[in-house]
Amino acid sequence: MGAAELAALGAWGGTCYCFREGSKINEYDDNGFTAFMEAAGYGNEDALRFLYNNGADVNLRRVVNEEKRTLNKGGATALMDAAREGHLSVVNMLVSEMKADMNICDNQDRNALIYAFLPSDNKTRESILPIVHFLLDCGVDVNRRDEHGKTTLILAVEMQSLDLVKALLEKNEVDINDADREGKTALMIAVEKNYYEIAKLLCERGARTDLGDLIGIVNRKYNKKMADLLHPYGANAGPIENLLRDLIQHPFFWSKQM
Repeated sequence: MGAAELAALGAWGGTCYCFREGSKINEYDDNGFTAFMEAAGYGNEDALRFLYNNGADVNLRRVVNEEKRTLNKGGATALMDAAREGHLSVVNMLVSEMKADMNICDNQDRNALIYAFLPSDNKTRESILPIVHFLLDCGVDVNRRDEHGKTTLILAVEMQSLDLVKALLEKNEVDINDADREGKTALMIAVEKNYYEIAKLLCERGARTDLGDLIGIVNRKYNKKMADLLHPYGANAGPIENLLRDLIQHPFFWSKQM
């Protein structure tokens, strides 16, 4: 392999791949990373094209040892790496030019859309939005969850992105009332975090208000504006909140009962 080809592979963030004569393009290191995955993670488009043109497998999943596999580690693809690191142009190239499969999942059943929401030192909230929109426009599966059981809708709410919440709801493929492993729905999280406009949109789109003690949450936060939003959609105080209110309103009666 000539100097120009090695230069095309380049040094990515201090990692240099030098292919020996006879090396296979899809060889992976001890952590399961191929050169193609590394190039995607570092956003090196020239290296990606070189590797792709020389037979790199676009959809190869990260190979890990048995111990890591029992912990559901591994299985990620180059597209997931690019999405996680916020490289929109690389995500676009992988999907549009190299026909990367957006719906391959890692060993935790997370696809590229979930990876776009994952935190990374190299991306900002603003860099996440266009990647998610691009994947949505390309028809990515929106019903995958992260390692905490959070749906894409919940992740969009936690980002405080009204735009992404709208985009996901317009797909008509997400269950607006799906909860995470803690039993929290998208509306419950919006109410807890006082994301008024998102809570309003979710209510307008039919989110259930009888899941969780929504009125109790807003009352404890003295959030009258949110309470006024929720009441017309049928939100009522839970049993604990009703008891506390009754104790305050009728202290004499309850003192006789104790």
